[in-house]
Amino acid sequence: MSFSSRVRKWIVTTLVWGFALVAGGRLAVGQNSSQVSASANDEQPATQAGSIAGSPPVSLSTGEIMNTKAAEGRGNLNSGPPISGTEYSDGARLPEQAKEYTRQMLYGISLASAYFGDYPGLGMPSHFSTTISPYLGLIMPTRTGGLVLQYDGVINPHDTTVVGNEAQAYQALSLTVQGALSRGWSWSLVSSAGYGSEATRVEGPLVFTAVQNTPILNASSTVLLPATNLAVVANTAGLVFQKDERNSFGFTLSHTYTGIEGIPNDPKASGQHLSALRVQEDYHHVMSTRLTLLGYADQETVLSGLGCYSFGGGAGVSARLSRALTLDARGGPQFTSAGCGNQQDVNFSVVLADNLNNKDRIYVSASRVFAPQYQARATWQDELAAGFAKNTRRVTFFTDAGCVLENKLAAVPYHGFFVAPRLHFRLVNSLGATAGYRAFRITGGGLPSGVVNYAAVSLEWYPAGLRLK
Repeated sequence: MSFSSRVRKWIVTTLVWGFALVAGGRLAVGQNSSQVSASANDEQPATQAGSIAGSPPVSLSTGEIMNTKAAEGRGNLNSGPPISGTEYSDGARLPEQAKEYTRQMLYGISLASAYFGDYPGLGMPSHFSTTISPYLGLIMPTRTGGLVLQYDGVINPHDTTVVGNEAQAYQALSLTVQGALSRGWSWSLVSSAGYGSEATRVEGPLVFTAVQNTPILNASSTVLLPATNLAVVANTAGLVFQKDERNSFGFTLSHTYTGIEGIPNDPKASGQHLSALRVQEDYHHVMSTRLTLLGYADQETVLSGLGCYSFGGGAGVSARLSRALTLDARGGPQFTSAGCGNQQDVNFSVVLADNLNNKDRIYVSASRVFAPQYQARATWQDELAAGFAKNTRRVTFFTDAGCVLENKLAAVPYHGFFVAPRLHFRLVNSLGATAGYRAFRITGGGLPSGVVNYAAVSLEWYPAGLRLK
């Protein structure tokens, strides 16, 4: 099929989806408007407005949803309703989001010791490693919203895998800001950055993102890179127009950068850098307090290297299937230029999560991502992730697993598999100990095939936040 034929097919498919959404929305308004109005105070909508402000902040240190309103222990884990852009569907009440933020400073530290099996692909022989991980956070209300700033570091003061046993570190920062411009307009800004030793990053906390108030493992972050040092930067700005209590329109602009330097076993090799820009437009229609339909279009362009761009769109649904079970699914046609080295016909993202209570959860997710943040080349990547958490009075069992399948035709694709079971013991309210194991299985992608695994124990201190005046 020629490129022009593919474009025509995409346009027709998008128009059909759009007509179906609009028709379904009008039908729902005519049949269910009284029912929704009567129950609007009982439950929140399944989601709002393609708004990235609808995603609550996730702790860099623990990977849990943060409670921005009350000072809790253990890095301000959520033990109540988290901040969510879905709480105020009426634009007139958006300035009240500021009440969901309490001015406070968060802090904590983790001390860990681990044993690594050898893996020559990263220039890493078997060894023992000790790391210190400080954490700082700041939560501030603004006139119409709030701000969450976080820092988390992983510091190895005596790395035996480098010449001279020098100290190695990986530093991570994140910023989340959201607010309202007027009665119907809201905005959000999410920024994150990380820089440091790739071998040290592997020892740090897992990276999670929030989908419908559930932390989901970012499978891309578990990719092992053939590099000594890594730099990642991601910035996303969102603007949402809430037309009425049912309909909203969103616009999102995102930029990501990944750079790797110092490739092991190849001193003459130069570093790799990738910069990509993404624009997304979406429309959300709230059918009921449990169901929201959406349509979207997106365009992605690689700003470095050969001309590579991709565009697509589709439709989806965000639903609360029961009081605890949520579904977020979307997909549609996708087109990619020849400069990207491979073609894709579809894009998709599916997340199914069951929050049994405030501490117990189970989830599974699958998605197709273009130019993922932790890859330094333009490529399509399929990601699978699953996780489980069970909490008792003093013990919590976590396990997360991921699979990354690179869809690249011009070279041997990267396939990575990852699993991380861990057991956390609460000693006192703010002090705990964790024992865990991580295993990485790698094939292709310029890395020698093999398995990297390590076992670790850590002591963690995350007290309640300090209230600031």
